[in-house]
Amino acid sequence: MPPSLFFLWSILEFFRIRLGYSGNLRGKVCASRGGDECVRPSPAREHESQTTFLTRQVPELSAFILITLFPQIPILAVLAIIQVPQLPVEMIISLPLILLLVSVTPLTAARC
Repeated sequence: MPPSLFFLWSILEFFRIRLGYSGNLRGKVCASRGGDECVRPSPAREHESQTTFLTRQVPELSAFILITLFPQIPILAVLAIIQVPQLPVEMIISLPLILLLVSVTPLTAARC
């Protein structure tokens, strides 16, 4: 079971980092344009609703948070604490990763 969990964690970590990077990149592009353009549509785009415009920026960071909370932290908890044939290095590696994921999630949620 642990090799399959590690494989799943590795795949999810790639997508989690990719989504976090693209979400942060969109935020930087919005900030470089003055910020107002990203909060409300320009006069040329007034036919678009406010919510439609804002939802274009949020999906990547929302997916980043969800992938962090639901599959990542439980998988690392299983690898660090619950699995029966446990090596000391697994706990040494997994516990700091859990702490890092738990500390990064509220910071990212504040940006959404």
